[in-house]
Amino acid sequence: MSDIEKEVLLSKLASDVVDLWILPERDDLLEDCIDEISYDYLFYNGTMHVKDLIIIWLQKKLFIANPLSSKDVDRMAKDYGEDKPVDSSPYQHRG
Repeated sequence: MSDIEKEVLLSKLASDVVDLWILPERDDLLEDCIDEISYDYLFYNGTMHVKDLIIIWLQKKLFIANPLSSKDVDRMAKDYGEDKPVDSSPYQHRG
């Protein structure tokens, strides 16, 4: 898959996740979900549906008490005097 094809696919995946997002009061988790869904979709070579991947993500992340988004971690780091955001997403650097 070329870089352009991959970029188009990732854009479509992000759009699909946004369309299916059911937690409007936790939009800060949306970016984290998109990152992981994109990685997982590519990992499974497109054999899993986006809806199934979202369900798996919700089970892993949101059934844990008080889930933290990467933005939550960045705010906490700033509160503790960190001058730059913490890279808390393990999915951004895979590829």
